[in-house]
Amino acid sequence: MGVSYDELVDHPSRRLAFMKDSIEAVLSRLRALPPSPAIDELRVEAEMGLRAANAWSKAPPTDEERKKLIERMLKLSVEVSKLERETSTEAGPGSETR
Repeated sequence: MGVSYDELVDHPSRRLAFMKDSIEAVLSRLRALPPSPAIDELRVEAEMGLRAANAWSKAPPTDEERKKLIERMLKLSVEVSKLERETSTEAGPGSETR
């Protein structure tokens, strides 16, 4: 049996901290990748998510707003993972640096 999100972060301030930490982790991963237009787009999306999460401290989100932001950030994380794999493959053994 798994633990639900609400059980894990049962207080709104914990949910906010969890969300902000998750977005900051994505931003950190993006900073580690080589610059590109795709990275810039993902960074903007993450920063928009962080602004939305920061606004929760002033006005708590509805369940639907929280769900939508979580979904957006999960999709963003998947996209970052794809770029990380592509980057590591390009820089892997046998590749040439020019």
